Amino acid sequence: MRTGSQLPAKKIISASERIRWNACSSASINIGFVLTDRVD
Repeated sequence: MRTGSQLPAKKIISASERIRWNACSSASINIGFVLTDRVD
């Protein structure tokens, strides 16, 4: 779920939302690395 996209762009991101965003970004990057490693 992307609840962040529904918030105003200039809204200050709370700590919990920032942590959640970082977690999602990290997960996506890790998945990308795994797929890249498997392709290589």
